[in-house]
Amino acid sequence: ISYWYDFYNKLDECAACFPPGQSGYVLAMLGWHRETQERVDELLRDVSDVAKRAPNIKPVFLANSPNEEKLLKEHGLNAVFCHQNAFLDERHYKIIPGVHKQYDAIYIARITPFKRHELAAALPSLRLIGGWHDYEQEHYDKILSILPQADWKCKVRSRSIYREINAARTGLCLSEEEGAMFVSAEYLLCGVPVVNTPNLGGRDEMFTSPYALTVDPTPEAVAEGVRAQIEAQYDPELIRQAIIEKMQIHRRTFTDLVQSIYDQENINRDFSQEWPSVYTHKMGIRCSISPVRALQRRLQKGKLL
Repeated sequence: ISYWYDFYNKLDECAACFPPGQSGYVLAMLGWHRETQERVDELLRDVSDVAKRAPNIKPVFLANSPNEEKLLKEHGLNAVFCHQNAFLDERHYKIIPGVHKQYDAIYIARITPFKRHELAAALPSLRLIGGWHDYEQEHYDKILSILPQADWKCKVRSRSIYREINAARTGLCLSEEEGAMFVSAEYLLCGVPVVNTPNLGGRDEMFTSPYALTVDPTPEAVAEGVRAQIEAQYDPELIRQAIIEKMQIHRRTFTDLVQSIYDQENINRDFSQEWPSVYTHKMGIRCSISPVRALQRRLQKGKLL
Protein backbone atom coordinates (compact mmCIF):
# COMPACT_ATOMS: atom_id res chain seq x y z
CA ILE A 1 0.00 0.00 0.00
CA SER A 2 1.44 3.32 -1.06
CA TYR A 3 0.72 6.70 -2.52
CA TRP A 4 0.50 6.07 -6.25
CA TYR A 5 3.41 8.31 -7.23
CA ASP A 6 5.64 7.02 -4.44
CA PHE A 7 5.12 3.58 -5.99
CA TYR A 8 5.18 4.65 -9.63
CA ASN A 9 8.40 6.62 -9.26
CA LYS A 10 10.04 3.48 -7.83
CA LEU A 11 8.31 1.02 -10.14
CA ASP A 12 11.37 -0.86 -11.35
CA GLU A 13 12.75 -1.28 -7.84
CA CYS A 14 9.38 -2.48 -6.52
CA ALA A 15 8.93 -4.93 -9.38
CA ALA A 16 12.42 -6.33 -8.75
CA CYS A 17 11.41 -7.28 -5.20
CA PHE A 18 9.17 -10.07 -6.48
CA PRO A 19 10.63 -13.42 -7.52
CA PRO A 20 10.12 -14.30 -11.20
CA GLY A 21 6.57 -15.38 -11.91
CA GLN A 22 5.16 -13.99 -8.67
CA SER A 23 2.44 -11.37 -8.90
CA GLY A 24 1.72 -8.53 -6.54
CA TYR A 25 -0.87 -5.86 -5.87
CA VAL A 26 -0.35 -2.19 -5.13
CA LEU A 27 -3.20 -0.72 -3.12
CA ALA A 28 -2.77 2.87 -4.19
CA MET A 29 -3.85 5.98 -2.32
CA LEU A 30 -4.16 8.76 -4.83
CA GLY A 31 -2.70 11.75 -3.02
CA TRP A 32 -4.12 14.34 -5.44
CA HIS A 33 -7.70 13.84 -6.64
CA ARG A 34 -8.77 12.09 -9.83
CA GLU A 35 -12.18 13.74 -10.18
CA THR A 36 -11.59 15.44 -13.53
CA GLN A 37 -11.00 13.91 -16.94
CA GLU A 38 -7.56 15.47 -17.16
CA ARG A 39 -6.48 13.85 -13.90
CA VAL A 40 -7.98 10.49 -14.90
CA ASP A 41 -6.14 10.61 -18.23
CA GLU A 42 -2.84 11.18 -16.40
CA LEU A 43 -3.49 8.12 -14.28
CA LEU A 44 -4.44 6.01 -17.30
CA ARG A 45 -1.09 6.82 -18.91
CA ASP A 46 0.71 5.73 -15.74
CA VAL A 47 -1.25 2.48 -15.52
CA SER A 48 -0.54 1.70 -19.16
CA ASP A 49 3.17 2.19 -18.48
CA VAL A 50 3.00 -0.11 -15.44
CA ALA A 51 1.31 -2.80 -17.55
CA LYS A 52 4.22 -2.69 -20.01
CA ARG A 53 7.08 -2.51 -17.53
CA ALA A 54 5.72 -4.62 -14.67
CA PRO A 55 2.81 -6.74 -15.93
CA ASN A 56 2.89 -8.87 -12.77
CA ILE A 57 1.81 -5.91 -10.61
CA LYS A 58 -1.90 -5.17 -10.38
CA PRO A 59 -2.99 -1.70 -9.21
CA VAL A 60 -6.07 -1.25 -7.04
CA PHE A 61 -7.01 2.38 -6.40
CA LEU A 62 -8.40 3.55 -3.07
CA ALA A 63 -10.74 6.35 -4.09
CA ASN A 64 -11.58 9.16 -1.70
CA SER A 65 -15.10 9.79 -2.99
CA PRO A 66 -17.85 7.84 -4.73
CA ASN A 67 -17.46 10.13 -7.74
CA GLU A 68 -13.76 9.36 -7.97
CA GLU A 69 -14.48 5.63 -7.72
CA LYS A 70 -17.12 5.93 -10.46
CA LEU A 71 -14.83 7.81 -12.84
CA LEU A 72 -11.97 5.35 -12.41
CA LYS A 73 -14.23 2.35 -12.92
CA GLU A 74 -15.75 3.91 -16.05
CA HIS A 75 -12.23 3.97 -17.49
CA GLY A 76 -11.58 0.32 -16.70
CA LEU A 77 -9.53 0.79 -13.53
CA ASN A 78 -9.91 -1.32 -10.42
CA ALA A 79 -11.11 1.10 -7.74
CA VAL A 80 -12.94 1.04 -4.43
CA PHE A 81 -14.23 3.90 -2.30
CA CYS A 82 -11.91 3.54 0.70
CA HIS A 83 -10.97 6.88 2.24
CA GLN A 84 -7.32 7.50 3.14
CA ASN A 85 -8.24 9.41 6.32
CA ALA A 86 -9.61 6.20 7.80
CA PHE A 87 -6.01 5.09 8.29
CA LEU A 88 -5.09 7.80 10.76
CA ASP A 89 -4.33 6.28 14.14
CA GLU A 90 -6.85 7.98 16.41
CA ARG A 91 -4.58 7.30 19.40
CA HIS A 92 -2.23 10.00 18.08
CA TYR A 93 -4.93 12.65 18.37
CA LYS A 94 -6.33 13.52 21.77
CA ILE A 95 -8.80 15.90 23.32
CA ILE A 96 -7.19 17.91 26.13
CA PRO A 97 -9.95 18.58 28.70
CA GLY A 98 -10.18 22.19 29.85
CA VAL A 99 -7.45 23.36 27.47
CA HIS A 100 -7.02 27.12 27.03
CA LYS A 101 -8.10 28.12 23.53
CA GLN A 102 -5.60 30.65 22.22
CA TYR A 103 -6.82 30.96 18.63
CA ASP A 104 -10.14 31.26 16.83
CA ALA A 105 -8.80 29.03 14.06
CA ILE A 106 -5.83 26.90 13.09
CA TYR A 107 -4.72 26.13 9.55
CA ILE A 108 -2.14 23.37 9.14
CA ALA A 109 -1.07 23.62 5.53
CA ARG A 110 2.02 24.25 3.44
CA ILE A 111 2.13 27.91 2.43
CA THR A 112 1.47 27.40 -1.24
CA PRO A 113 -1.12 29.02 -3.54
CA PHE A 114 -3.58 26.12 -3.73
CA LYS A 115 -4.07 26.20 0.05
CA ARG A 116 -5.63 29.70 -0.23
CA HIS A 117 -4.46 31.13 3.09
CA GLU A 118 -5.76 34.53 2.01
CA LEU A 119 -9.29 33.33 2.81
CA ALA A 120 -8.37 33.59 6.52
CA ALA A 121 -7.65 37.31 6.27
CA ALA A 122 -10.77 38.41 8.20
CA LEU A 123 -10.15 36.24 11.25
CA PRO A 124 -9.16 38.09 14.44
CA SER A 125 -6.78 35.36 15.66
CA LEU A 126 -5.12 32.57 13.73
CA ARG A 127 -2.50 29.84 14.14
CA LEU A 128 -0.60 28.83 11.01
CA ILE A 129 1.61 25.75 10.81
CA GLY A 130 3.35 24.91 7.56
CA GLY A 131 6.52 25.40 5.58
CA TRP A 132 7.15 26.50 2.00
CA HIS A 133 9.56 25.78 -0.83
CA ASP A 134 12.28 28.22 -1.80
CA TYR A 135 10.56 28.92 -5.10
CA GLU A 136 7.46 30.01 -3.15
CA GLN A 137 9.25 32.68 -1.12
CA GLU A 138 7.33 35.51 -2.79
CA HIS A 139 4.01 33.84 -2.02
CA TYR A 140 5.05 33.17 1.57
CA ASP A 141 5.99 36.84 2.06
CA LYS A 142 2.66 37.91 0.59
CA ILE A 143 0.59 35.61 2.82
CA LEU A 144 2.30 36.65 6.02
CA SER A 145 1.88 40.30 5.07
CA ILE A 146 -1.89 39.94 4.63
CA LEU A 147 -2.25 37.83 7.80
CA PRO A 148 -0.52 40.02 10.41
CA GLN A 149 -2.71 38.52 13.14
CA ALA A 150 -1.35 35.01 12.47
CA ASP A 151 0.98 33.21 14.85
CA TRP A 152 3.08 31.17 12.42
CA LYS A 153 5.32 28.16 12.95
CA CYS A 154 7.06 26.17 10.23
CA LYS A 155 7.01 22.69 11.74
CA VAL A 156 5.60 20.76 14.68
CA ARG A 157 6.49 17.17 15.55
CA SER A 158 3.69 14.88 14.37
CA ARG A 159 3.23 13.37 17.82
CA SER A 160 2.70 16.88 19.24
CA ILE A 161 0.33 18.26 16.62
CA TYR A 162 -2.73 17.44 18.73
CA ARG A 163 -1.61 20.03 21.26
CA GLU A 164 -1.58 22.73 18.59
CA ILE A 165 -5.03 21.70 17.34
CA ASN A 166 -6.45 21.67 20.85
CA ALA A 167 -5.35 25.29 21.33
CA ALA A 168 -7.74 26.40 18.56
CA ARG A 169 -11.52 26.71 18.47
CA THR A 170 -11.88 25.65 14.81
CA GLY A 171 -9.81 24.04 12.05
CA LEU A 172 -9.64 25.43 8.50
CA CYS A 173 -9.83 23.55 5.17
CA LEU A 174 -9.59 26.20 2.45
CA SER A 175 -8.23 24.58 -0.73
CA GLU A 176 -10.38 24.34 -3.85
CA GLU A 177 -8.79 21.09 -4.95
CA GLU A 178 -6.22 18.64 -3.62
CA GLY A 179 -6.36 15.18 -2.12
CA ALA A 180 -8.29 14.01 0.93
CA MET A 181 -6.28 16.26 3.29
CA PHE A 182 -5.31 14.19 6.34
CA VAL A 183 -5.44 17.24 8.60
CA SER A 184 -9.16 17.72 7.91
CA ALA A 185 -9.74 14.54 9.92
CA GLU A 186 -7.02 15.33 12.45
CA TYR A 187 -8.92 18.45 13.54
CA LEU A 188 -12.04 16.38 14.16
CA LEU A 189 -10.18 13.64 16.03
CA CYS A 190 -9.07 16.36 18.45
CA GLY A 191 -12.68 17.42 18.96
CA VAL A 192 -12.28 20.66 16.98
CA PRO A 193 -15.01 21.61 14.45
CA VAL A 194 -14.12 22.45 10.87
CA VAL A 195 -14.78 25.40 8.56
CA ASN A 196 -14.56 24.15 4.99
CA THR A 197 -14.87 25.51 1.44
CA PRO A 198 -16.29 23.68 -1.62
CA ASN A 199 -13.61 21.44 -3.10
CA LEU A 200 -12.51 18.47 -5.14
CA GLY A 201 -10.50 15.80 -3.35
CA GLY A 202 -12.88 13.90 -1.11
CA ARG A 203 -12.24 15.38 2.32
CA ASP A 204 -15.96 16.15 2.73
CA GLU A 205 -16.76 12.44 2.64
CA MET A 206 -15.52 12.05 6.21
CA PHE A 207 -17.38 15.10 7.51
CA THR A 208 -20.51 14.94 9.64
CA SER A 209 -22.92 17.85 9.91
CA PRO A 210 -22.89 20.13 11.85
CA TYR A 211 -19.28 19.58 12.95
CA ALA A 212 -17.98 20.60 9.51
CA LEU A 213 -19.48 23.73 8.01
CA THR A 214 -18.97 24.53 4.30
CA VAL A 215 -18.95 28.23 3.41
CA ASP A 216 -18.32 30.35 0.34
CA PRO A 217 -14.63 30.90 -0.50
CA THR A 218 -14.42 34.51 0.70
CA PRO A 219 -12.65 35.92 3.77
CA GLU A 220 -15.97 37.25 5.08
CA ALA A 221 -17.75 33.90 4.76
CA VAL A 222 -14.85 32.04 6.38
CA ALA A 223 -14.83 34.48 9.32
CA GLU A 224 -18.60 34.15 9.73
CA GLY A 225 -18.31 30.36 9.58
CA VAL A 226 -15.66 30.39 12.29
CA ARG A 227 -17.88 32.57 14.49
CA ALA A 228 -20.82 30.20 13.96
CA GLN A 229 -18.81 27.10 14.81
CA ILE A 230 -17.40 28.71 17.95
CA GLU A 231 -20.84 29.85 19.11
CA ALA A 232 -22.28 26.36 18.61
CA GLN A 233 -20.12 25.01 21.47
CA TYR A 234 -20.18 21.40 20.28
CA ASP A 235 -19.17 18.61 22.63
CA PRO A 236 -15.60 17.67 21.55
CA GLU A 237 -16.22 14.01 22.35
CA LEU A 238 -19.19 13.88 19.97
CA ILE A 239 -17.08 15.44 17.20
CA ARG A 240 -14.39 12.81 17.71
CA GLN A 241 -16.90 9.97 17.92
CA ALA A 242 -18.52 10.99 14.62
CA ILE A 243 -15.28 10.88 12.63
CA ILE A 244 -14.17 7.59 14.19
CA GLU A 245 -17.47 5.98 13.21
CA LYS A 246 -16.85 6.94 9.58
CA MET A 247 -13.26 5.74 9.76
CA GLN A 248 -14.42 2.32 10.93
CA ILE A 249 -16.67 1.96 7.88
CA HIS A 250 -13.72 2.45 5.51
CA ARG A 251 -11.45 0.18 7.52
CA ARG A 252 -14.03 -2.57 7.06
CA THR A 253 -14.05 -1.80 3.34
CA PHE A 254 -10.28 -2.18 3.27
CA THR A 255 -10.43 -5.48 5.17
CA ASP A 256 -13.02 -6.80 2.72
CA LEU A 257 -10.87 -5.67 -0.21
CA VAL A 258 -7.79 -7.53 0.97
CA GLN A 259 -9.87 -10.60 1.80
CA SER A 260 -11.24 -10.54 -1.76
CA ILE A 261 -7.65 -10.59 -3.05
CA TYR A 262 -6.83 -13.50 -0.75
CA ASP A 263 -9.87 -15.40 -2.04
CA GLN A 264 -9.09 -14.59 -5.68
CA GLU A 265 -5.52 -15.83 -5.27
CA ASN A 266 -6.62 -18.93 -3.32
CA ILE A 267 -4.84 -17.78 -0.17
CA ASN A 268 -6.40 -19.59 2.76
CA ARG A 269 -6.13 -16.78 5.31
CA ASP A 270 -8.53 -14.54 7.22
CA PHE A 271 -7.36 -10.96 6.85
CA SER A 272 -9.65 -9.70 9.60
CA GLN A 273 -7.51 -11.71 12.02
CA GLU A 274 -4.33 -10.21 10.59
CA TRP A 275 -5.53 -6.59 10.61
CA PRO A 276 -4.28 -5.71 14.12
CA SER A 277 -0.72 -6.67 13.19
CA VAL A 278 -0.84 -5.05 9.74
CA TYR A 279 -2.42 -1.74 10.66
CA THR A 280 -0.14 1.20 11.35
CA HIS A 281 -0.60 4.98 11.31
CA LYS A 282 -1.46 6.09 7.75
CA MET A 283 -0.58 2.52 6.76
CA GLY A 284 3.06 3.62 6.81
CA ILE A 285 2.90 5.94 3.80
CA ARG A 286 5.12 9.01 4.02
CA CYS A 287 6.51 7.74 7.32
CA SER A 288 10.25 7.91 6.59
CA ILE A 289 10.40 4.62 4.73
CA SER A 290 10.50 4.21 0.97
CA PRO A 291 7.96 1.98 -0.82
CA VAL A 292 10.79 -0.33 -1.83
CA ARG A 293 12.08 -0.84 1.70
CA ALA A 294 8.54 -1.28 2.99
CA LEU A 295 7.79 -3.87 0.33
CA GLN A 296 10.99 -5.78 1.02
CA ARG A 297 10.27 -5.79 4.74
CA ARG A 298 6.72 -7.04 4.24
CA LEU A 299 7.76 -9.75 1.79
CA GLN A 300 10.41 -10.95 4.25
CA LYS A 301 7.67 -11.32 6.84
CA GLY A 302 5.65 -13.37 4.37
CA LYS A 303 2.80 -10.86 4.23
CA LEU A 304 0.83 -9.79 1.21
CA LEU A 305 0.79 -6.24 2.56
